[in-house]
Amino acid sequence: PETRHPLLGRRHPSPAAAREFTARIAARSPQYLADHVVHGEVVVPGAAWAELALAGATELLGPAVTLAALDFVEALALGAGHELRTLVTPTTPGAANVEIFSEREDSGWTLHARARAEASPTAPSLADLRAASPTDPSRADLHIASPTDPSRTASPARTDPSLADLRAACPREHAVAEHYAELARAGLAYGPWFRAIRGL
Repeated sequence: PETRHPLLGRRHPSPAAAREFTARIAARSPQYLADHVVHGEVVVPGAAWAELALAGATELLGPAVTLAALDFVEALALGAGHELRTLVTPTTPGAANVEIFSEREDSGWTLHARARAEASPTAPSLADLRAASPTDPSRADLHIASPTDPSRTASPARTDPSLADLRAACPREHAVAEHYAELARAGLAYGPWFRAIRGL
């Protein structure tokens, strides 16, 4: 099988319409995951689930997709290693559901995130998103889903304040180093890979 995105891993041939991918991840594989520590444990960040959903969707729908909904179902704390399995299932033309599971011998399969993806000719590709600075709000609606409520849909569209409005409402500068120190005291110990803030 062909190797793709490091979190997506390898595609497995199947006669079914759904596409299936597996990857092996651990606390230091990929290396940057070790920099996302929550209460002493390395935890897969939400951004990784989002990128994995996008990577899986592009394999079926093409390079330009949007996530119409993204549900975080259960966190994944990493230790010696887990197998990730991503299922991308077509629903209607130009749309697909993405489900991301992990497997351990002692606990079986666990659903961690799911998304509804849509092909969009106006959306930036995943490569464009990696290359661009994160200056615009995400077009995806993110919310926490209950594992017992798989029918939940994305939140209604809203109008976010402009960057100028936010700056006017927050005139006092806060030291970035102190901000990360406060997060660490709260149990969120971010290493260099997750310290992207330059001004606050």
